[in-house]
Amino acid sequence: MKSAFAIALCLTTATLVAQPKKAVNYGPLPTPLYPDGAPGSKGDGEAHNPTVRAYLPDQDEANGAAVVICPGGGYHGLAIDHEGQQVAQFFNEFGVTAFVLRYRLAPGYKHPTMLNDAQRAVQHVRARAAEYGIDPKRVGIMGFSAGGHLASSLATHWHRGMADSADPVARQSCRPDFAILGYPVVTFTATEHMHAGSKRNLLGDKADPKLVELMSNEKQVNAETPPTFMFHTGEDKGVPPENSVLFYLALRKAGVPAEIHVYQKGQHGLGLAAGDPTLSSWNGRLKDWLRNNGWLTGKKRLPLTGEVSVYGDPIARGWVTFTPLDDRNAPVISGYLRNSKFKISPTDGPVPGKYSVDITVMSQERALVPTIESTRTLTDLSAEITAKTTALDFHIKAPKQFPIKKPWGTIKLGLGQLELMVEKLPKNRKIDIPRLNNRIGAVYLAADKTRKAIRFSPDIRHWVVTLPKNAKTPLTAVVEIKDDAPYDPAISGPRTVQPNPDGVIELYARDAVTHGRLLRFEPQPHKNTVGYWADAKDWCEWHVSRAGQDSQKYKVHIWQGCGTGQGGSKVRLSIGRDHLDSTVEDTGHFQNFKQREIGTITIVPGDHTLKLKPLAKAKNAVMDVRRIKLVPIQE
Repeated sequence: MKSAFAIALCLTTATLVAQPKKAVNYGPLPTPLYPDGAPGSKGDGEAHNPTVRAYLPDQDEANGAAVVICPGGGYHGLAIDHEGQQVAQFFNEFGVTAFVLRYRLAPGYKHPTMLNDAQRAVQHVRARAAEYGIDPKRVGIMGFSAGGHLASSLATHWHRGMADSADPVARQSCRPDFAILGYPVVTFTATEHMHAGSKRNLLGDKADPKLVELMSNEKQVNAETPPTFMFHTGEDKGVPPENSVLFYLALRKAGVPAEIHVYQKGQHGLGLAAGDPTLSSWNGRLKDWLRNNGWLTGKKRLPLTGEVSVYGDPIARGWVTFTPLDDRNAPVISGYLRNSKFKISPTDGPVPGKYSVDITVMSQERALVPTIESTRTLTDLSAEITAKTTALDFHIKAPKQFPIKKPWGTIKLGLGQLELMVEKLPKNRKIDIPRLNNRIGAVYLAADKTRKAIRFSPDIRHWVVTLPKNAKTPLTAVVEIKDDAPYDPAISGPRTVQPNPDGVIELYARDAVTHGRLLRFEPQPHKNTVGYWADAKDWCEWHVSRAGQDSQKYKVHIWQGCGTGQGGSKVRLSIGRDHLDSTVEDTGHFQNFKQREIGTITIVPGDHTLKLKPLAKAKNAVMDVRRIKLVPIQE
């Protein structure tokens, strides 16, 4: 029985091997561009009669944009998989209808046949726009390698159609609204950079120099060439990146919008570069380019101007960013802030709709010293833009507790700082301000251009700024505060910490709520810690929220400092029903923080309070804690 089965298997295998190889058509059926036969055709079938394969996105995803894709192959073959169908499917993912063009090739055909086929493809798409559900004013051309030469040829050698033609397709313009070129062949005259095989297959061995010049597309760019996106790699030896660079420079000279990405590494013929995380980023950059140039929506773009201030302070440099809430195809709009004002042209402006608005501050004033620790972004703003909207102002008001009146004067909140406006100088020159769970930067007199530091101390009930002996009122002292808006857990309630996208939970000292007689958050730059832990009854807590359905085990890392000879205290970290005990290490100084992995703890989904309490104090103080990090364990 075994022998009979083996013989049968061998016969079956032999029969399969003997079958002639036949490519399976995994894509849509081809549509002839010339139903009655192509002009100049030398035979039957797709090799002699150009076709397009239409890849349609889901109807609920379609946005009306379309692109004709020209695979490469040196004008003698077609890389129709990775430079055709796979690219079309990529476009479908974000609502773009794609058409893969099978154009005629050498040796049977020469120029202008290939260009005629590309022109006809764009005309075909426009003529049947209603059937395909696309906008005839948002039709682009794309090509790779030699297909990139064909695409750049169409971008520079197009016509507006024949209005009096009996053929409805021929009446259409073949000018693409945008062009996308992937490692394209462009030049035939810069011999050190040209792809000789493409030139020979397209133009022949002894082409007329005038024709060679005509089909060197960087020399044919003008102001009516469509906006173009290009990507290439520096290691491309088949078609050097100078091809893209030459075309880009010609576009720049003609005033045509263009974007180019040249990656350091990568060979020729990458397609989507699906196996390389770096090179495949061109996909996202192309999507951004299409979206932000407005080709993914048919809505009219609008000009927009405005002014932004934060807590009454101007912004020297920054951004205001409008992100659509009700239309994923609408462009994301960024206006550059200069002296608090922005102006966005109608070419770059928003379309009507609802937006979330972010304000990013890069600089607070023109100065020769840093005026801000890092960029600050204010969120939770929104706007609705209609067809009549021409201006939007955003004047962010200070929290309700500001300004704060004090016996010595007024505390005003500025952008990234507390402004202590002293009108009456206390005898001890000490002015008190509310405690905040914000880190601080420099503390200085506003009138002092050198920003010489003045004394600051975080007492248990409030912060104290000591003014210089020669201080005279009226004056303004500045306390730089970090971590966005002023945060006082007693007023706004505890801050709830959510896991990062990678599941890590970061608990910083500034997020802690302290309890007891002495324990507090110390905000100075060299401290930034929960400190003054001299009373063993004092403790602190963090509020954590975790989504999901299953419990998660975490490694616990703590950044702790402890003075020489002060180690040995016992502490307990607890959350829910789980807890972890550890012993404090001597690190040589309370502000010499050491990262330690002290064990594991399990957290179930829900809202929790993570508590850190001493079990026993060994010496004068327990420790200082700057940070706790919970790293999920993948089991």
